[in-house]
Amino acid sequence: MPTFDGADIMTGNAGSGHIKITPLNLLSENDYLSSIIHDVGTLSPSFDPGITNYTLTTGTYDSTITIEGEVYDQFARVSGNGTYDLELGSNIVTLTVTSQNGTIRTYTIDVVRPFITNGEHTAELQKIKIDGFADIICIQGVYEYNLIVPDTTYYLDVTPVPYDSTARLTVSGFTYIPESKIGTIVSRVSNQRKSYKINIIKAGAQDMLGTEFDYTGEPQLFTAPINGVYKLELWGAQGGNRAYNRGGRGAYATGNLYMKAGESVWVYVGGSGDTGGKAGGWNGGGSRPVHNGGGGASDIRTTKDDLYTRILVAGGGGSVGSS
Repeated sequence: MPTFDGADIMTGNAGSGHIKITPLNLLSENDYLSSIIHDVGTLSPSFDPGITNYTLTTGTYDSTITIEGEVYDQFARVSGNGTYDLELGSNIVTLTVTSQNGTIRTYTIDVVRPFITNGEHTAELQKIKIDGFADIICIQGVYEYNLIVPDTTYYLDVTPVPYDSTARLTVSGFTYIPESKIGTIVSRVSNQRKSYKINIIKAGAQDMLGTEFDYTGEPQLFTAPINGVYKLELWGAQGGNRAYNRGGRGAYATGNLYMKAGESVWVYVGGSGDTGGKAGGWNGGGSRPVHNGGGGASDIRTTKDDLYTRILVAGGGGSVGSS
């Protein structure tokens, strides 16, 4: 047996007993970001892993921003990455890093979208608020937008939000909607005039039956057309077959999810074991040294390629294996 310090060998222990407990798998406590990536604006101060509070200044007409924190440690995970709609003024974004050992570090970014300066005038709109629907975030230079509404909608309460408080606004075409039509918003200030066209598209009964997703081998995006509760139904993929022997069948899962119009989720439809061969079906099917592998799971998640954001999963069936 080894000596207490492990430096030598001894035949039996003389004297009182001894116990030594040594951790074999030390979990990393590295909860630092290595960088903060953003598609618009300027970060201040310059990024430093030890600094957790920042100001990021964008342009006045930057209506959205995409922010992504990258981690030093491959076993750490970060939440808060994504694309954000920006209001004028201050917008707080937090990136939370959780280390392999569970320690947490939070980076706070104050994204500042400046108001127009004194003396400056513009007829551009920030956004168009519609009661019961997601806001239409206006992009500078884009003056036509689509709005999908239920077939039972006959009136829309529309409030345009301008950059310039002196803008004069005219709203028309939203008070009676017997069928799909065009609503208009005209913004005037000084010698400027901007006309916005909203294509109001009525969703008929066929549109409300549901959206089907089949296996493609890659993530697919679903965007809610209207506010409401959506029934989610998932079928996992069957495991791989061998000759006349059939693999295990995929599971079924269902649940309800409230979504606002314009909100999106990522859809992952599992591939059968036969489609993946020995590697198994796409989206988690188990591999086999010979014959076709297991079926892939089907799941819905809020963030692309992030297992931690799955909200519903239907497991795939097992491979039939070998004889």
